[in-house]
Amino acid sequence: MYKSFLRPPAVAAIEQLEREVPQNWGTPADDLTGLALLARWSGAQRILQLGTAYGLSAVVLADIAAQNGSDAQLVTVDPMPSMNEAALKYCQLAGVGGIVKVANTTSTDAGLLKDLRKTDWDLIYLDTTHQYRETLTEIQALAPLCKPRTLFLFHDASKHAADPLAQNKQGGVRRAIHEFMWLNPDWQAFIFEQPSFGQFGLALLQRKA
Repeated sequence: MYKSFLRPPAVAAIEQLEREVPQNWGTPADDLTGLALLARWSGAQRILQLGTAYGLSAVVLADIAAQNGSDAQLVTVDPMPSMNEAALKYCQLAGVGGIVKVANTTSTDAGLLKDLRKTDWDLIYLDTTHQYRETLTEIQALAPLCKPRTLFLFHDASKHAADPLAQNKQGGVRRAIHEFMWLNPDWQAFIFEQPSFGQFGLALLQRKA
């Protein structure tokens, strides 16, 4: 269903990616639908993605940003250069390569964060380690980038995802979000998960108005 939000070149690029890339990489289709809906509905143009994989979600987010307005840009961050190279390839095939920049580093790199503070981000999408402690550290590092209107989105935030993905059953992304809110009561969150949404789930974290 998420492909209905995309223009034909982006759909063609994703279909090529699906033929060339192992199917267990990237955001599943049901969660991509939620991601695409939120990005389109919010009118997000300046989008930051942490965790590139092979570029499936990058194509989706870049194409929607381009549809949303002339200030469109996507910065996608991953410590593996091969992942960012793949994302650039498919974004170029989708016709949105010109608005995409990559950073071959981690999400908490001090130099990266300094540069990112120069932009007012409309949407931030975090899909990295899925582990509780690492995710909490990332939230603490990235939260200063968020304005009250910024959508701070997370993949793998459901109860289902916490068991298979979180090492030592520490609670994963879900626990990190809840703990951050407990420490920072001026934030609020909502988790989109089964039965109405995808099994791995999306979470939305946002400053209270």
